[in-house]
Amino acid sequence: MNLLIDKYRPNSLKEIIGHDGKLKDLVSYIKSKKSVIIYGKSGNGKTASIYALAKDLNYEVCEFNSSEVRNKDNVERIIGSSLKQRSLFSKSKIILIDEVDNFSGAKDRGGIQALAKLITNSAFPIVMTSNDPYDKKLSELRKKCQLINFEELKEDDIIRYLENLCKKEKIKFENGVLNELARINKNDLRGCINDLQILISKNNLKLEDIELLGKREKEENILDSLKVLFKSKNPEEVLNVFENVNIDLDECFLWIEENLPSEYKDGKLSKALDYLSKAKVFEGRIRRWQYWRFLIYVKALMTLGINSLKNEDAAVDYKRSMRALKIWQANIRNAKKKSLAGKIADKTHTSVKQVLKNFEYYKGFIDNELSGELELNDEEVDWLKNF
Repeated sequence: MNLLIDKYRPNSLKEIIGHDGKLKDLVSYIKSKKSVIIYGKSGNGKTASIYALAKDLNYEVCEFNSSEVRNKDNVERIIGSSLKQRSLFSKSKIILIDEVDNFSGAKDRGGIQALAKLITNSAFPIVMTSNDPYDKKLSELRKKCQLINFEELKEDDIIRYLENLCKKEKIKFENGVLNELARINKNDLRGCINDLQILISKNNLKLEDIELLGKREKEENILDSLKVLFKSKNPEEVLNVFENVNIDLDECFLWIEENLPSEYKDGKLSKALDYLSKAKVFEGRIRRWQYWRFLIYVKALMTLGINSLKNEDAAVDYKRSMRALKIWQANIRNAKKKSLAGKIADKTHTSVKQVLKNFEYYKGFIDNELSGELELNDEEVDWLKNF
């Protein structure tokens, strides 16, 4: 299944919504080989604009996440090496460094200075994205870059975009649904599209369907809790970090698992994953034997154990777990498959289990005539074609 966020990724600056004047400045700076810091809220098109511009100009994009380079040696070795190489298939290239805010602390000492030096001597434009370019640690970069502020997208622009997307995907919706999506995502277009992905199986989106997405405030509370979990020096605060967040133990596990590789590296990551895996093993035993009073030890492993490895220098932009979305998609896909298998089984006088076992065989001979015989609707026919 293609994710909507990938399917509708802009292929030209003409497809970017908002930022019209800023996009003209961006094109001018890139053509002049000037380095740029694009800043603004998440989900408002910073990275998408760079890739769209590159396609318009036939430029290659060499993207690096700041967490991949960080220190002086890696900046010089990885980015410096890329700057020395000519583009193989395009007339030029853009060096893109995402989330430059992540450079921080003693661990990354010299990284920003090395990057600033490369900017001075670069034959290619270097573009960085940032949430806050006025952070003191980025002062040296600011002196050498043009700053472009991508302001928050307007709700009307987001709703028009979502209406067009729904039309293309044949998604019906009742009045107010798209407005509510924009509201709970605080005009984060990427967030809106990801939420639509979760609801795409619905034939007609209703306001109550938005409840499936949960409260956006809950997610913000979880992100705040992760900061406490990974950074706090107060053991009691860490142990009770998820007490006021309305999520269960399994969801806590997913959030921690998703963000561990961003927070820890090498040996610390291995130890953190060991704590997390032991917590999961103990939880399974507790559920099996019903010894619920021992959950405190699971809680301790997932909080105090993880926190004991804290890396105070790391600045991490925590993110939601995508595993839940993938599980949702798999469940939807399997539900459709099972529904189709039931219709085939009814007409062929066999069991649903047998049809599922030989689904590829049955799918191969279902044409338009047989689709009518099986009473398949348009959505099921389209799903079969793309299965």
